[in-house]
Amino acid sequence: MPRRTEREDRILAQLRQSRYAAVGDLARSFNVSEETIRRDLKRLKREGAVEKVHGGVTLSEVAGEPPFRRRMELNHAAKLAIGRRAAELTPENSTLFVDGGTTCCAAARFLRDVAHLTVVTCSLEVARTLIEGRVRVLLAPGELDPEDCCVYGPEAAEFVGRFNYTTALFSASGLHARLGCCDYKLEEATLKRHAAVRAEQVAVIADASKFERSGFAQFCDLEAVDLLITDSQPPTGIRRTLNGSIEIAPLASRD
Repeated sequence: MPRRTEREDRILAQLRQSRYAAVGDLARSFNVSEETIRRDLKRLKREGAVEKVHGGVTLSEVAGEPPFRRRMELNHAAKLAIGRRAAELTPENSTLFVDGGTTCCAAARFLRDVAHLTVVTCSLEVARTLIEGRVRVLLAPGELDPEDCCVYGPEAAEFVGRFNYTTALFSASGLHARLGCCDYKLEEATLKRHAAVRAEQVAVIADASKFERSGFAQFCDLEAVDLLITDSQPPTGIRRTLNGSIEIAPLASRD
């Protein structure tokens, strides 16, 4: 197999940050023609590094997001701090939708102590954590994704759309001033859109590594986010676009 060019390596590095890129954006970024980028992508696809989608490219499943358990360990302290703050801001007698992202899985450890809580989720990991407390858990039906132990598909989306939520609690693969709140998986983004329209409040919990990153599928505009819980101030572009409030979760002391 021929060695990758420097530009091809840089394309993959950019995709690891953004998860998705349009051909035109790549051409402008590298100051080459779209035809040149298409030739690069054709070679990368041949080696299984990328997958072509309409108008652009994503990393292949093999080269895409790290495995779920490894993602759980990335920025672990920040995820715990954010999850703790999300639970502190959750009133008793709330009904939540909680997705299966790693930050929501961290939040579940603290949500299980909230009194009289009902949670609808697509995540086996979230459900397993919550039932250790006194939380009423409704688990969506559908096809199980073995990579992240979440249930997706039309049955899950229809189930999630039956309920009214005090808060829809979302993690995100990326938060981008122009592209909004994004996920790597289309199925996950679809499920979140069904929950968002039935929620009194949309809350996004994400650490600073997700700022100015995009993803393959958008699940809501930043303007639709009522509350962002994170570990540091977002960049100016995100702050200007966001209509809701921002909560900075303090990291636990190491003393």
